Amino acid sequence: MYDKANVCRTANGLIKEGYTRSDAFKTAWQLEKNNVRVRSSKKDGESTLNIQLLAKVKEYKELQKMIEELENKVSEIKTNITAEMEAQQAQEISVDIFKIKYIDVVSKRFNTTEFKQTHTDLYEQYLKESTCKRFTITA
Repeated sequence: MYDKANVCRTANGLIKEGYTRSDAFKTAWQLEKNNVRVRSSKKDGESTLNIQLLAKVKEYKELQKMIEELENKVSEIKTNITAEMEAQQAQEISVDIFKIKYIDVVSKRFNTTEFKQTHTDLYEQYLKESTCKRFTITA
């Protein structure tokens, strides 16, 4: 069931933001239908609804979902290709203009966990602090 009072509040806020009455109610109903709650805040005596930011957040979340779906599809295809190569016992296959390689690669990495356990003081001496910004969106 839809909350008509919330739709009216949202639409009135959109009208204050410059939306036409028709567009404001269409957008408000769409937000209500998608169960998106828009909160108004008081700043310097005026109510602001940042619908543009809400639209960007929704688009961001939709694109993130699409990226996840595409990454899953890419992973599935890669698994199919590598399985076929293993079935053929081939490390390299040419298909049309493509050359596919599936080979073992040996690399050496520093074992920080073991080093930390055996040389704690030295490990602490070479730690470097860094700062970064973390971006998250939660519902």
